[in-house]
Amino acid sequence: MTVSATTTTNSYSGNGSLTEFNFTFEIPDEDAIKVIVRAADGTETVKARGGGSTQYTVTGASQVSGGSVTFGTAPVSGETVFLLRNMDITQPTNYQAGDPFPAETHENALDKMALQIQQVDQTTNRSLQLPESEYDATNHAATPDNKIPSKESRKGKILGFNVTTGFPETASISAGTVTTGAAGSSAVVSNVGTGSSAVFNFTIPKGDTGATGPTGSQGPTGPTGPTGPAGAQGDTGPTGPAGADSTVAGPTGPTGPTGPTGLTGPAGADSTVAGPTGPTGPTGPTGPAGPAGADGSTDAQTLDSLDSTQFLRSDAADTKTSGDLHFSDNVKAT
Repeated sequence: MTVSATTTTNSYSGNGSLTEFNFTFEIPDEDAIKVIVRAADGTETVKARGGGSTQYTVTGASQVSGGSVTFGTAPVSGETVFLLRNMDITQPTNYQAGDPFPAETHENALDKMALQIQQVDQTTNRSLQLPESEYDATNHAATPDNKIPSKESRKGKILGFNVTTGFPETASISAGTVTTGAAGSSAVVSNVGTGSSAVFNFTIPKGDTGATGPTGSQGPTGPTGPTGPAGAQGDTGPTGPAGADSTVAGPTGPTGPTGPTGLTGPAGADSTVAGPTGPTGPTGPTGPAGPAGADGSTDAQTLDSLDSTQFLRSDAADTKTSGDLHFSDNVKAT
């Protein structure tokens, strides 16, 4: 078998539904492939082979045309899937002295070596390299001074290149002063340090005043402060104009309480005018019967000749027009 294909990687975009992705290069076994998923923010995750929801399975190992990788969960939109050949750099073929030449085994070993070289070449192509013109043909190596500085000297530094030789060296960058320039002027950055220890001064022009923003919402009312001292009394104001004279009497006030009874006045003159006749009192009880008188012989005519005042009287002390009649002197009423 020959190795004619030079493809060593494939990449695809996820869409949230596709789970199977093809690789178009040969791998000797299922572990000889690396699967990377890069998120939209650039974060890369190396996936593991297996049957879990976050893992993948491989089909098509040892096939010259390649095979496929199937995810347990489909990569979402915005994610990118990378499939790379990832073989061990080993040589497991063992030849026994005196045995017949194992042509097929030998060819498989050569094929594996070619695949390994392709893998290394793919890695080398991603590295930072010097131009071919800087190769030292005499020593068959790059110029010794083109090596990067040691680890200890690189700590906390950045990689720089010497201003004269162009060889790698450690460098540092720091900020110097920051000043404000006139409105409308250009920004200025100047290095007041060296090529390997730069110190930058910044001049930033003043911008135009922005528009006034909207008024914010009113905050809560703060606590009431202490009462301040009383101010001095002001001058008395001028007397106002006199009001118009009103002849309209005000409303009558409520009746006051009754005063004490005054002294009894002198007796009035004797009046001859009789007062009104009072009501007739109730009839008194009948008195006891008097003793029987002697049988008189006075007749009616004699009675008629008598003066009524001789036998009429009043039971009451005051003047009355009626009362009880009492007969005496053997007068007989008929």
